[in-house]
Amino acid sequence: MTTDSAKRFRLAWFLDNHVAYDWGSPFSREHTDLWADPAFFVDLARSLERARFDYILVEDTSYVPDNHNESYDAYLTHGLAVPKLDAVSLMSFLLNATTKIGVVGTLSTTEYLPYHVARVVASLDHLSGGRAGWNIVTGISDRALQNYGQDRILEHDARYAIADEFVELVQNFWNSWDADAVVKDRERNVYVDPAKVHEINFKGEHFAARGPSVVPRPLQGKPLLSQAGGSPAGRSLAAKYADSILGIGGDPALMKEYRDDVRNRMAAGGRNPDECKVMFLGRVIVASTMAQAEEERQRRVDMILEDPSWAIALLCKDVSFDFGQFDPDDLLADIAPKVTSNGAQSLMRDVFAQPPGVTLRQYVAQDTQYADFIGTPESIADNMQDVMERVGGDGFVLTDYFLDRRGLAAVTDGLIPELRRRGLVQADYAHDMARPNLLAD
Repeated sequence: MTTDSAKRFRLAWFLDNHVAYDWGSPFSREHTDLWADPAFFVDLARSLERARFDYILVEDTSYVPDNHNESYDAYLTHGLAVPKLDAVSLMSFLLNATTKIGVVGTLSTTEYLPYHVARVVASLDHLSGGRAGWNIVTGISDRALQNYGQDRILEHDARYAIADEFVELVQNFWNSWDADAVVKDRERNVYVDPAKVHEINFKGEHFAARGPSVVPRPLQGKPLLSQAGGSPAGRSLAAKYADSILGIGGDPALMKEYRDDVRNRMAAGGRNPDECKVMFLGRVIVASTMAQAEEERQRRVDMILEDPSWAIALLCKDVSFDFGQFDPDDLLADIAPKVTSNGAQSLMRDVFAQPPGVTLRQYVAQDTQYADFIGTPESIADNMQDVMERVGGDGFVLTDYFLDRRGLAAVTDGLIPELRRRGLVQADYAHDMARPNLLAD
């Protein structure tokens, strides 16, 4: 495939902040007594930086799920979404292990307070030389909120209305210091110019704050903001604030429709759509031959087909609905009328947009949230280039929930050199800070 006029795209990595799904395999990273092996996280971050990924997105939830059969058992037994590190702590660790790559942490507007998010992200931005970011989510679980002393999450669109005001207030805190407020004027004995630090006196429907922040304006001005808006309310929030929007992969036609929609929303809101990268989730399996890649893919599918309980438990968590009450071989079409959820609306729509005849077992085995990139470095590069040309998109947020060091090396030392040879990804970082680098072209 010719690449003379190929458009360069961006790459990020979605780090599922818990153990790998096949933690018992011979190549798993689970061979030490440490469930959170710091050496693996260092290897991961430095390998992705060496491959010139733009950023690492650190996923997070703050509860032990019990969405499957109203029990924690499936999640604890299989190591699903738990045990899990605090996202801010992991962010700090990854930033300290690297010098160029951005690290974007998931901090929920349902569970945190605006001042806390503003202070934490600004602090990490200063400590890392301008490489911190915030992945804006609203939270989907009553169980998470109950860990913070509350009872139930609000209705979906109400959560997004709060999130809108939340992000506005966070940015007001960041802007409460002028960029040149810290003067360190020894002659006048002035460290901070008082005229350049401002109260914000914010009064909204949901939040109020006097300000100013105790942390000076972040080095980036505005740290890199990511959001994964799938519903209309989510898309509007992403279009208003995000520098990187995470879309569900899969059908290129639907991916294009999504990108066009959020870019139109940006334009309607007065933003230049080119000031945001719309990136799509991609699941990657890289091997020396197509047969080896297909064998690995089939191994993972067979794991679920033979025992779908753990994959169904993950679906229960993601949509906040108990699919464990159904037989795995029930048709999705028969299940649909019985489902109600206040969780992830875009994923719920995906569940019931499947062709007639698809069972619950088959659905969780195929997992349609991703653009699948499975094959050799050459075939995957062909596929990625083709998808980007059809979608008109800006890049991919790659992931592998079965990740081990072998798979990581296949990506960073197999796939990335081939993409770079074709001029499809950056050969080096254009800027020292995360947001300017992501938006460099």
